[in-house]
Amino acid sequence: DDNCHYQNCEVLVNALVLRNKPFSQFAYPNRSHAIAEGENTKRHLHATLTDYLREHLPANPRPSAFLP
Repeated sequence: DDNCHYQNCEVLVNALVLRNKPFSQFAYPNRSHAIAEGENTKRHLHATLTDYLREHLPANPRPSAFLP
């Protein structure tokens, strides 16, 4: 990525691991910041994001689930 160098990603990953924070990471080599290059790249990215949201967000959240 021309806007976010891979070394910055490594710093972030190390900080998340140090603090025992869960995270997911996908690398798309040889793409720009727009992630527009490469056959099927956008479809893969959107499918991955959709799967993540389906897994981590409830289908019918209770309003009280968002209250402190």
